[in-house]
Amino acid sequence: MRIAHVTYSFWPIRGGADAYLAELCRALAQDGHEQTVFQAQASPQGRLSAEVDVGPPGQTVRVAVVEWPADVRRSPGRRYWALAAQVSRHRGRILANDRIIAHYPHYALPLAGHPGLIGLSHGVTWDCDGASSRSAAARKALAQAAFRVTRACVANDTLFLREMGLPLAPGGPSGVEVARGRWFLPNAVDTARFTPDSAVPRDPVILLPRNLYRNRGILLGIAAFARLAERAPDLRLRIVGDEGDAGYREECETLARALKITSRVEFAGSVPWRVIPKEYRRAAVTWIPSLCGEGTSLSGLESMACGTPVVASNAGGLPDLPCLHADLTPDAFADATLRLLSRRDEIAHHQRDATLRGFSLAGWGDTWRRIVARP
Repeated sequence: MRIAHVTYSFWPIRGGADAYLAELCRALAQDGHEQTVFQAQASPQGRLSAEVDVGPPGQTVRVAVVEWPADVRRSPGRRYWALAAQVSRHRGRILANDRIIAHYPHYALPLAGHPGLIGLSHGVTWDCDGASSRSAAARKALAQAAFRVTRACVANDTLFLREMGLPLAPGGPSGVEVARGRWFLPNAVDTARFTPDSAVPRDPVILLPRNLYRNRGILLGIAAFARLAERAPDLRLRIVGDEGDAGYREECETLARALKITSRVEFAGSVPWRVIPKEYRRAAVTWIPSLCGEGTSLSGLESMACGTPVVASNAGGLPDLPCLHADLTPDAFADATLRLLSRRDEIAHHQRDATLRGFSLAGWGDTWRRIVARP
């Protein structure tokens, strides 16, 4: 079959949603499908056109640009939403495919009516706006409309499905069709690539693997580390992630200076995807302090698979993960981390075992192939 993926970003891979799509392309390539990714322009330097290897020789994915020229005045958040309107300009090219996978619900709406339309949710987005706000109501309404027009919908967290009216508890079995054409299929991790390595020495480092967007909670992480630093003088905080919201890095650096922990907080910037496993293996603990807009964090799963335990917030779809959870306060994160460090090896083993059992990439790929193949 010919499969079109419609997404905000894919190539070059910079975040979890990009890595997710790369793995999905590899899984679907096993059945010989011809795939094209329609994405927003990745940078203001010009059009992006590429063929990306996704597996054995001959298995490639075409990358096509939906939005151009790049509007550098528009924030990444606004461009993310505006892409839905740009999809309409390429509707004919996209509808010519046998299956269309819209990687965020609102990208499905311009493609309504296609018999092979599949929606994918990477996490609830309207929880960032406040439950009673007009923008939250509008975003939820868009997701509900998309939910109705898709032949299948895949959610990587149970919160999205609850918001769509399906009564699911967090942390249930994965890869399950919870209603006709409605699937709970959380993120999955390549446990052959993300593995422990006893030869890599552990550093007294808390790893915060987040691109610099406000909803990723880096400010919360810095404030929590300041609480923790008083009680764990050897620990350091290493923030690994690409630039995101304008001015946000400066806000984070300003807070670190105000809290007098600058010498113990490192902004490492973007790290090549191929060396990410080493980052997890070197760290003592990984933090996922997202405030909202989060599904089942791929970073969290990668860390646990590497044997590095995770403390995550209880926002969005994070309660679906088998990690230690904390409320959205600096004291809660610091206290949870101290509890974890007191039993680190035991908790690391438990989290890794739960990740291997419930978040297998092989099982995830098999489920996706069944969803796509279903007539």
